[in-house]
Amino acid sequence: MDRIPNLSQGALDHIMDRVPLVILDIVPWLPADDEGATHVVLVRRARPPFEGCWHLPGGFLGWGEDFPEAAHRILERETGLHMRSLRAIGFENYQELDPRGHQVALLFTAEVHGAPMGTPEEPVGVFDPEDLPTPIISYHPAVIQRSLWDMRGVR
Repeated sequence: MDRIPNLSQGALDHIMDRVPLVILDIVPWLPADDEGATHVVLVRRARPPFEGCWHLPGGFLGWGEDFPEAAHRILERETGLHMRSLRAIGFENYQELDPRGHQVALLFTAEVHGAPMGTPEEPVGVFDPEDLPTPIISYHPAVIQRSLWDMRGVR
């Protein structure tokens, strides 16, 4: 980030420590199978925080990055999948849920295609949204449910 004129690095660090981080949480849905069932793609986290927990693909919004660019980057990096579509479904204000600090999460539903590919350290799983794995980050089932409601037109 470029330095703001007339502020010391210490003053800038002090301000930035008090500004919420912007993250994207993406609910990726694979195309329906032969029986019409849809499945959500999750990743198992290999490092703190939330080490060992299943989670939605997500990450920080990069400086100068727009939402579709960030979603594309995150999905490819974490799952190997490509987006067909991306739709905003809401936002959450996570003040105490993540030890990295206050975060504002922008929530998206993505229709994806391709073969999910994780790594040995961070495997990717395909799940029925009514039968999610455990452990899972505590607030992600509610985001998945919101995405289901959005796909079904429930408001």
